[in-house]
Amino acid sequence: MFSGEKWFDQDGQYNRQNDCVYAESREAANEDFSTRPVNKFPFKVMLWAGITFNGVTNIVILPQKMPFDADFYIEKVFPIVNRDGNRLIGPNFTFQQDGAKPHTSKATIEAIKSMGFSLIGPDNWPPNSPDLNPLYYFFGTR
Repeated sequence: MFSGEKWFDQDGQYNRQNDCVYAESREAANEDFSTRPVNKFPFKVMLWAGITFNGVTNIVILPQKMPFDADFYIEKVFPIVNRDGNRLIGPNFTFQQDGAKPHTSKATIEAIKSMGFSLIGPDNWPPNSPDLNPLYYFFGTR
């Protein structure tokens, strides 16, 4: 099971550092709708999901102003991982997560061990390789 989190905000998928327009002039770029207004403080929500070859897990929504920490991860996400992993794959599945701090805390690793599924941890995951996780394509579609 691949897993991951993604922030969504009311401005949609826009990254002013990576989205670029090639045009003859600024005016031509503006005519092609390359500029767009963004909210200074947009509404944001974080979602977590897992994906397997048999389907997608239930989605966990992080409540506003709640930190995404190891306690939240263990309490809210792991029951979904355990239940949906068994439902979609079977009892002996392998779980993948990136190297975010809530994923690598001692409490998180102990919780994974106590649940009994194997883990592809950050030591075996290539650094800066989001292209290996299909969730980045699932969540990232326009």
